[in-house]
Amino acid sequence: MKAIAQVIKKAAKRLLPYSPRRGVRPMRIPEGGKTREGVTCIQVFPPDRFDFGSYTSLSGDRDFSPYTSEIPEYKMFVIRKGKFISGREEAFSRKGRILEEISAQKINPLTGKKLDLSPGRHISGTVLMLGLSGLENGYYHFMVELLLRWWIFRTSGMKADYYVFSSKLPFQKEALGLLGIREPQMLEAEPGTIIQADSLLCPSLVNNFRLSHLRGNELYEKIHMPRWSKDAYSFLLGKAGYGTEAPDRLVYVSRNRSARRRILNEDELLAVLKSYGFETCYLEEMGFAEQMKLFASARIVVAPHGAGLVNLVWSREGTTVLELYPEFYHDPSFRLLASAMKLDYHYAICKSPGADSVAPAEEDIQVDCLNLIDSFLREKTAENRDIPR
Repeated sequence: MKAIAQVIKKAAKRLLPYSPRRGVRPMRIPEGGKTREGVTCIQVFPPDRFDFGSYTSLSGDRDFSPYTSEIPEYKMFVIRKGKFISGREEAFSRKGRILEEISAQKINPLTGKKLDLSPGRHISGTVLMLGLSGLENGYYHFMVELLLRWWIFRTSGMKADYYVFSSKLPFQKEALGLLGIREPQMLEAEPGTIIQADSLLCPSLVNNFRLSHLRGNELYEKIHMPRWSKDAYSFLLGKAGYGTEAPDRLVYVSRNRSARRRILNEDELLAVLKSYGFETCYLEEMGFAEQMKLFASARIVVAPHGAGLVNLVWSREGTTVLELYPEFYHDPSFRLLASAMKLDYHYAICKSPGADSVAPAEEDIQVDCLNLIDSFLREKTAENRDIPR
């Protein structure tokens, strides 16, 4: 009798992977790419590697070492009768098992949780789920993670009737047309609603990270950018009708209307920049399309580290970039992006008065290398070189 009970228990676990008592169980797609629970996995981009070169600061005494990172394959998951929770990014099979590949930073926060996954709403048709559990409300995450997940979907050749991601912010609304999505196709639901679709499509997540520590703070640092990301942004730039003229603008992106990472001696910096004809831009006052156009037309971009630099994805190959870092916080996001976009990237590490009293990401910047910046700009503005279109 005991042996029979164990057989029944094992069969129940296989046939009923989820129960409110046992909680959510994870599921990894096997090598063959299919499961008995109606999940199919299709490779869109094969594995690759990211070669990050060596960059030296303007002062020449501090640099970031080169390395090579393995880039995983990027896939589309097709889930028959798949489920998801509105407002979250996780995807579930029809029997309630969570896909290990679709969860924040490769961690399944819902694994083992006792959830009622009974569908509160059924969608007839195919739903593409791009949500990032609210991260897509941040401009950087929207640009790098959500847009690239959309590109995986588009490259796969699949079609969707409905789309799921936060689309209430102005820049998100502007981007819908660029992606070819009409507002009626955006699926709206109360956060926490369990939705089941006839067919649920989920691209691989593009986020990747390594954990570092600074003054007792945990920092998540990006490791690589997929090589195909350049094709995605070039396509979108063409859809917007930008990038047809030679870039000629000299752009300084100010953060002095932000609450953190401001240039404390910006007047001194502006005096140097204006002598070369730089224009000062405040990206928080510009729409999505305006930012695209600005960076597509820029020949040189100077800016303190900040999310606005993600617009470098619209810049033409060879565009010169000078990123101004605080003294201790050297997040790699934009130097990785510049490497993937093949930009002429440079940086300077500046002073940060009072850095010990704030979190690393909030360090203000005292530009103490104005002479070096002046020499750098004299050299770059004197160069007569064509930037490939």
